[in-house]
Amino acid sequence: MRSFGQGASNVAQAQDIIAALESGQRVVYLHGDADVLVDQAAQSVETWAESRIGLPAFNAGKWRASDDDALQAVSTARTVPMMADLRLVWIRDVHLGKARMMEAVLDYLGDPSPTTILLLTGGKFGKVAKGEKNWGTRLSGAVGKVGYVGQFKATDVSPVRFSHERAKALGLHLGRREAETLVELVGTGLSTLEREVEKLSVYVGSTPGGELIRVTGDDLRAVCSALAEESVWELTTGIARRDAELALRALHRLMSDGQDPHYLFSMVAMQLRKMVHAVQLVRNGASDAVVKKQARVWRELGDIKRIAREMNQPGHPFGQPEKLIEEVARTNRMMNRASAGRGRVLEAWVVRLCAGSPAGR
Repeated sequence: MRSFGQGASNVAQAQDIIAALESGQRVVYLHGDADVLVDQAAQSVETWAESRIGLPAFNAGKWRASDDDALQAVSTARTVPMMADLRLVWIRDVHLGKARMMEAVLDYLGDPSPTTILLLTGGKFGKVAKGEKNWGTRLSGAVGKVGYVGQFKATDVSPVRFSHERAKALGLHLGRREAETLVELVGTGLSTLEREVEKLSVYVGSTPGGELIRVTGDDLRAVCSALAEESVWELTTGIARRDAELALRALHRLMSDGQDPHYLFSMVAMQLRKMVHAVQLVRNGASDAVVKKQARVWRELGDIKRIAREMNQPGHPFGQPEKLIEEVARTNRMMNRASAGRGRVLEAWVVRLCAGSPAGR
């Protein structure tokens, strides 16, 4: 089992996993309390598999170990891929799997299919009560015999290095001093750091040639400074509910407080993405606990459920998430060009979304 600490970069982690896949290993188990790193490592497996599984609709599937249909993942893993070399079966949250599910996975590991990539990801297993089976130890041991095990501990990760590498992946140069400042401002939580770096990428923008953009101390202070979170959520909720009065009232209040329009746009874009994710989880029947954990919403859950009920209305911006994403990108470009009129561009964007025109038509 490989435990990734401060000496191993995110790139090195991915290379290690890909090397195992290239050597013919077909079972990968990634786990630990650093969920951001677990997700990133899992995505490297997904990327490697893309060119080898043919049509994803035929040969790619994702399940959660705690779901009622999770056993289907094991039976699918035994199935020969359709018109491709391999199939990908991804089982998430294995630490939440019930006994029957865990037994099925362990049975499969006794004779895994050579044409299936079985990707298992999860957090830390709970304490084992007297008389119960230690599923975490059994799973690691079984995978270790036939595949690859990677453990990701939050205490082993350098928050400064994580921030630097995450920024680089998004086209930013975050120097050591700036990365240390970021950690001082928002703390050492990897999920929080990832979110702040993503906000930085929206705020700073990108260059046509793809060169890394240097993040300055002023950029950090602008993005990580205290903001009226409730007003931003009110603005986002107004857009999602197509309540122009609510949204514009919140927007004007924030702008009158001196908030930079481009920064506000980056905050709202991030909130919209989180909200779309949460709404989709609710509509797919996810429990409150799952929605809170995966979408990182807590007190906003009531608003999320109400928006999920309203999504069926014609023209709802969440009804076509791909169009919403296109509009975010288009508006971002407009704001980059309109240095003196960013406030008007932002206001027009909010009005368009509230009017039910996600593509700016």
